[in-house]
Amino acid sequence: MATAWLEKPYKSSYIIIIDCGKDSDGKRKRIKKSIKTDDEEVAKREMDILLGEVESGNFVPPSKFTVKQFFETWLATNATLKLASKTFATYQQHIKLRIVPWLGDIKLDELKRSHLNEFYQRIITEGRFDHKNTKDTTPKKKKPIGKETILYNHRIIHRILNDAIKDDLIKKNPADLVDLPEPQIELFDEDEGLVKVFTDAEVILLEESAKSTPYYDLIYTALRTGMRRGELLALA
Repeated sequence: MATAWLEKPYKSSYIIIIDCGKDSDGKRKRIKKSIKTDDEEVAKREMDILLGEVESGNFVPPSKFTVKQFFETWLATNATLKLASKTFATYQQHIKLRIVPWLGDIKLDELKRSHLNEFYQRIITEGRFDHKNTKDTTPKKKKPIGKETILYNHRIIHRILNDAIKDDLIKKNPADLVDLPEPQIELFDEDEGLVKVFTDAEVILLEESAKSTPYYDLIYTALRTGMRRGELLALA
């Protein structure tokens, strides 16, 4: 039977130690896990959970893989042989463009629902990627992302994390717990880019309002002739 205790080497953390006895070679086997908390009760609850996993045989040793390492390794495994060539290329693109840059540094066994929630929300915030090579540095309005892009990234992550479970690298799939956000698609403005002109009522209102100002003659001339600003100023 395994035994457990706590050690407190630092003010803001505890170390859980599980003694599993000796293995077949006579070497003592111990499991250690650091908990960042200064609350002993919290540390004890974590210790009880860990001890229960060890005694029930459900304990999974911490993974040394990061998300980046595992996802890139997965792309080179036999699992990808089941994918059509076009599907594989799409998986590879999403992993390279978003998943690895935004989630890659997180340890695989520390990836949580909150990380994925932030990831999917960032997809909406960042919008579509512009793949065109251009020297134009003029700021452009970002094109909104549809729900299909979020769902596709989610399917990739969920599938690969399921394989991590099969490899005994994680216990649960955090993607099972995620509620995918709904992107707010902007409505199409059919008048966007068109020149806006005054209505008859607006022209009358503008002229009446300008009569008491020194700019009445310029405004009257502009409305009647359509002259540009530079041409009007030349008359002044």
